[in-house]
Amino acid sequence: MGVRRDPMAFRRNFLNVQLAQSVTLSIPCFILQWRTGRVPTEWKDGIIVTQREGKKSDCSNYRPITLPSVPGKVFAHVLLGRIQSTVV
Repeated sequence: MGVRRDPMAFRRNFLNVQLAQSVTLSIPCFILQWRTGRVPTEWKDGIIVTQREGKKSDCSNYRPITLPSVPGKVFAHVLLGRIQSTVV
């Protein structure tokens, strides 16, 4: 019998490598945004989707949900960390 490999281990390793590469590429961009004080509009925008609860025919069952962009969320988290470390 061959050696059984854990499929989740491959996924975890792949995601860890992707995360490391993403962070390496994102840091210079975040530094530039921090120094200039300008944030790209795409980072501020979000995708609006609707979520339905109940019957499809009743319009009051739909509500909009905004999904912010991933770079915007990450930058906001970094910014929040900087502000909290200064205030606290």
